[in-house]
Amino acid sequence: MRVRVKGVESYGPSCTFEFNGKKQEGVIGDSIASALINSGEYGLRNTEGTEKRGVFCGMGVCNECLVNVNGEEGLLACMTQLKPEMEISNQRQHISKPNFESEPQIQQFPEIELSPDVLIIGAGPAGMSVAAKLGNANKNVLLIDERKASGGQYFKQPAKDFKISEARLDSQYRKGKALIRKFESSGAKSLFNLKIWGVFGPEKFLGYDDTNRYVITPKHVVIATGAFERGLVFPGWTLPGVLTTGAGQSLLRSYQVSPGNRVAIAGNGPLNLQLAAELIRAGVDVAAIAESAKLFTLKNLILGGALFVRSPKLALTGVGYLLTITKAKTKILSGHIVAK
Repeated sequence: MRVRVKGVESYGPSCTFEFNGKKQEGVIGDSIASALINSGEYGLRNTEGTEKRGVFCGMGVCNECLVNVNGEEGLLACMTQLKPEMEISNQRQHISKPNFESEPQIQQFPEIELSPDVLIIGAGPAGMSVAAKLGNANKNVLLIDERKASGGQYFKQPAKDFKISEARLDSQYRKGKALIRKFESSGAKSLFNLKIWGVFGPEKFLGYDDTNRYVITPKHVVIATGAFERGLVFPGWTLPGVLTTGAGQSLLRSYQVSPGNRVAIAGNGPLNLQLAAELIRAGVDVAAIAESAKLFTLKNLILGGALFVRSPKLALTGVGYLLTITKAKTKILSGHIVAK
């Protein structure tokens, strides 16, 4: 379901692609995952049996959204940008033993050697902050990330092909944009779509992107790869259409796509309330929020009051989420978890 958050004026140009031989439509700026979910296609990878798996983590960690693209197997739908006329199909389950005698494709790529003073792995808030500070100190800094752009999970921006009104974007977008500009003006260098696949000693990092392989020998290294969600196991948790809060945020904030027409959110923590409120504001029907913690106990009400004293702006943001959810008449099930 295609939606728009406040500040996103229009999507990128339309483009067509195929999924399992059927013509589908996406937009320039989509990931394969967002285009397929918008088209109602949730099952991407085949298992050893007859089951399918789909987008789960939304950040390249779980490998559940593997697809075949133009004959190339094993690409992550959540991390691969959609291009016009792509031929995409379900990733088949590998049953036979791999051929270890064949030369890996990346061995055929040109090799590039880089020797920065500081290598920073991860272009989220922490990585960009370090890169900006060191770049402004005239250090030779290289910031790399496997994603196609900086921002990380928290400061992800709308796809660059989307037309935006920056002044109307929410504060999270704007803070991220300000940090990105600070980093870009610092003199620090960056490479995106670059994956580190091996580390040989403290000073030799091997990586690759779509066209080159890299040998990076830095004097110092900063690991700023962030975190990912821990999914709780329950019957049905691997079904296509069940995904993490982070994946839901990526679909909405980067690609302007809702996980579905009607969404239920379950788990623990404030990000669930944020996602629910943002989906509601974008016109999505959020059926219910199941929060494992008991929100409205005396202890939590006291802690909420303390938060107002210590960080009133953060507390008011949370109140805004609750008001949006309450106005939409979405049920908040406090002290509940998913059974199946």
